[in-house]
Amino acid sequence: MKNMRTKHDTIDIYSDEQLPTIDEVVVFTENEYGMASLLAGTTIIGDREPDATVMSHLLSEMAFNAAPKMARVGWEIYFEKNTGGQNIAFVMLTNWPNVQLFPPESSKATWIYTYPTVRDLVGALQNQGAKKLLFMSSSTIHEALDPDVFALLSPSTIKNYVYGSESNDDDNLFFAPPTWLFPYLAHLSGYDHAEIIMSGCDDDKKVDDEAGWTLAKYLSRHMGNKLLKRDYNKIVKDFTKLVDKHEKLHAELADNMKAVSQAKSESPSEHMWG
Repeated sequence: MKNMRTKHDTIDIYSDEQLPTIDEVVVFTENEYGMASLLAGTTIIGDREPDATVMSHLLSEMAFNAAPKMARVGWEIYFEKNTGGQNIAFVMLTNWPNVQLFPPESSKATWIYTYPTVRDLVGALQNQGAKKLLFMSSSTIHEALDPDVFALLSPSTIKNYVYGSESNDDDNLFFAPPTWLFPYLAHLSGYDHAEIIMSGCDDDKKVDDEAGWTLAKYLSRHMGNKLLKRDYNKIVKDFTKLVDKHEKLHAELADNMKAVSQAKSESPSEHMWG
């Protein structure tokens, strides 16, 4: 096994083996509220190590890490085959620059970081043969908008938007980055098909199992696999435990940081700065 680095302008793709030929790309996020697309993606990729990792100086990563279980950094890529034998790259976005919804003009500051990395990853996957790109998301951002303009969608609902198509519905849909940017740049780059797949949501749930099930069923049909509800329910249960554990650790960390900030110190420790 040989570690490899594939460089494509502003990004580096690290993998144990040479990148395979790819037919299609499915993108989803790790940190979207409700985790609907993450639940759906996990039904395919499971909890295994990624096949490739995307790194860039433009991606915001934590500077600290800790043993014994070191955290992974970088966007993650998993290669899976559908029942037709096509190779599909599942891209999990593990981080994204913070974007303020109001005022909208403030979001322009993130463009310098997001455009190059998305452009270069879309191009790198196209070089491997990708002709189709799907982005899975949910309508959780609609909860912060005027419901008379952007309707609150049921978590059992699926909405699609295909770039370049004349048959899209007239529904008002609001897309936060990176939901629209990946398929948009794929469309501009000459992909045959670039599509957003958006479920509704239940904004009261930190783990939106119903929206996740809606996307998981869609993805299962797309892959040609049969997904059992009991298998999906186990994933939901595991995620709920992780969320509860994360919230407990976050609360403990906040208490510790508060104690540190209240302690009197004339200057920071030298070792903190390398």
